[in-house]
Parts: sequence; structure tokens; C-alpha cells
Amino acid sequence: MAGIYIHIPFCKSKCRYCDFTSYPSKLGFAEAYMACLYKEMKLRAAELQDKQFDTVYFGGGTPSIIDEKLIVGCMNQIKKYYHLSDSAEVTIELNPGTVSKEKIEAYKSAGINRFSVGLQVASDALLEEIGRVHTVSDFEETCRLLGEVNFSADIMIGLKGETFADVETSIRLVQKYGAKHVSMYALTPEDGTPIYSDYLNGDLPDADEVAELYGRAYKLLESLGYKRYEVSNFAVPGYESKHNLNYWRRGEYIGFGVAASSFMKNS
Repeated sequence: MAGIYIHIPFCKSKCRYCDFTSYPSKLGFAEAYMACLYKEMKLRAAELQDKQFDTVYFGGGTPSIIDEKLIVGCMNQIKKYYHLSDSAEVTIELNPGTVSKEKIEAYKSAGINRFSVGLQVASDALLEEIGRVHTVSDFEETCRLLGEVNFSADIMIGLKGETFADVETSIRLVQKYGAKHVSMYALTPEDGTPIYSDYLNGDLPDADEVAELYGRAYKLLESLGYKRYEVSNFAVPGYESKHNLNYWRRGEYIGFGVAASSFMKNS
């Protein structure tokens, strides 16, 4: 297997825990950025013309915040310059509140067949605490817009004031809306992020408390039919992320964009 990763670094605002390369409130540069990304893809195409790619992943930032025509254009470039397998898994990350019915239909028409939705926690108070710009209702509306598709949901544990009841509510909510995959990550307070002060002040759960949350959540996910196939990732059998499995198995991947990395054995 081989994968393609596309880094879209734009977002509406920076979450308090975010240590990724992302640029809030700079959407005015999106078209220029994507033009450069298209050029980068074209420049690398010749050396990879004999490679078949089985997965594509649009990550961020928040890929769904930019105009859908730019994502469609990117998919057109991939199809033009790279050999994409007929059964390729094509994923886009999106945040609740950043999509419309028209945008989702454009994604599907372009060949995107998997969606990764950033819920994080099913509590408006905790979402506000960590700096998310959406509500639980926004997540539910996004699920309704997605309809019957293959989608994954992100859940975070170890947040300030988060209880197992909060985690259980989050898990049951994504299961209710038909998520085939759940990524459940423990909060990592990185130095230099606003949430790091909470860590220094002792306001975040300690390692033992997070481990207990994880253990109980693991059992709940398993009881609901989600099987763990990686430390933080659970899926209904057959819906594991092919793109992420490729990383973990040291498969090849090419990255495009400002903070993307690549691992190609002979290039």
C-alpha cells in the first residue's frame, strides 16, 4: 500500500490544546496556498508515476473550512498525476459547523468516501473550555447532513472537569449517529499551548485518572461493537482506517503541504 497526505493548515480559531501547524483567520490565503500545493503535486508526479496509491487523507487544520472547489481541484490533480486505485479510501477531516449539504455532495462527487468528524466531547461546556467553536447540536446536524456514509468521530479524554459520564455520553452519541470508527485520544498538554497552564496548575486529570477513563471507555466501545485495532482507534470490523494502518505498518506515503512529511523508500 501507499498513501497520499494533503495538509490543509487553515482553521477558524486555534483550540487551547492545539500544537499543530495551523493558521486561524487566514482563509484569504487559501487559494494561493492550494495553487502552490497543486504545483508541488505536479512536480513530484514524474518520480512516482509507477506507484499505485490506495489511500488519500486530507488533514489539517480544518480542511472543511476552505471552499469545496479547492478540495475538488485537489482531487482532480491527484487523479490527473497519480495512479489512484479503484478501491482507494479517501478521507477528509471536518469540524462540525463548517459543512453544508452542497459541500458534502461536492466532496462525494470528487471521490471522497470517508469522513473524520471532530466531536471531541458531547458537552457544550467542555467544548467551550477547550476552545472548540462548535456545539453538540452542530455535530448532530453535521451527522444528519452526512447521511449514510462511512465516518469516524474523534473523542478526547483527560479534559479538565471531564467525567466518565461525559465520555460515555460522547461514545453513545457517535454510535447513535452511525459512526463506524472512533478515535479516542488522551489529551496531551504541550508546552506553549494555552492548556499547558492548566497542566502546570494541576487542573487536569492525572495519569491514573486518565487511564481509568480509558479503561472504562474501552470496555464500553467493545460492548457496542467497536474493536480496538490500535491504542487510540476502534472500529466496527471492516471499517479500520486503511490510511492510518499504512502508517503503523511502515508503508509508503507522500505528503503535500506546509507541514506534511513523506516516507518513500526509493525516492
